[in-house]
Amino acid sequence: NVNIFAQFTEAKINLNKDRLQQSITNELDNFEISIQNYILNSEFAPDAMDIDFFIELLFVFEGFSDKGNKKVFNTQILATNGLDQQFFSKGVEFSYYPGQNFFYNNQFESLRSLIDYYALMIIAGDLDTYDFLGGEKYYKLAENIAINGKESSYSRGWDDRKNKSEHLKTNHPLRKAKLSFFIAQDLFQTKEKNNLKKHLIEFHQFIMDVDTEIGNDKDTKIFLKSHVNEIGSMLNNQGMFNELLDLIYYYDDLKETLNNYLPELYKKNND
Repeated sequence: NVNIFAQFTEAKINLNKDRLQQSITNELDNFEISIQNYILNSEFAPDAMDIDFFIELLFVFEGFSDKGNKKVFNTQILATNGLDQQFFSKGVEFSYYPGQNFFYNNQFESLRSLIDYYALMIIAGDLDTYDFLGGEKYYKLAENIAINGKESSYSRGWDDRKNKSEHLKTNHPLRKAKLSFFIAQDLFQTKEKNNLKKHLIEFHQFIMDVDTEIGNDKDTKIFLKSHVNEIGSMLNNQGMFNELLDLIYYYDDLKETLNNYLPELYKKNND
């Protein structure tokens, strides 16, 4: 039963509890359902109600401690939009009790604010693919959560999360490359090839700007790898073989796939 006002039309929550003693796992009763319900029934971005977002969260539980009358869990988290955004965090701590309810607000709360942070990061990254730097506001909101987290009594890991949101927010070349890529993909799929080359040239240039300004960038690599076949297909279609080579030089893991889109002549230069 999904709220018609939901931002996230799907939320997958996975738990790995292998490292917890059996006796403690019942302290996590309804954990997945509570979080899933919260995500599916919250409005994180009122100005993006026409977009369907997806989030998947994996919690790897490492242990727990007692803080007063609260159980504090230590975990790692992997958050993803199921495609081209991935966030991994070690050193995650939060309190949870069965039956805990969550309501979206600005107050810091150890578990809810973690979920808010990743939801906002994914919304920000996805909105960048619709509008020029469209996710700006949501990167800032995520960053504010991280600042509050650093000052809370659950401060572990929030410094890294603050750096992550800051880094992505200021990584304008990647953010612009994403928009150019998706515009190009729309044109390619609708056979409207008039402006296709222009947007592919921009896309290539922005990725080269990542290389110049940031260098080896994990988020850019995740994005490129997620879309490697579409990128190869479009650049091949426009005869942009040097641009394909540039992408391989930037990220060697793309070579095996992108080689399929290169003529023999270019492959020789690439050994």
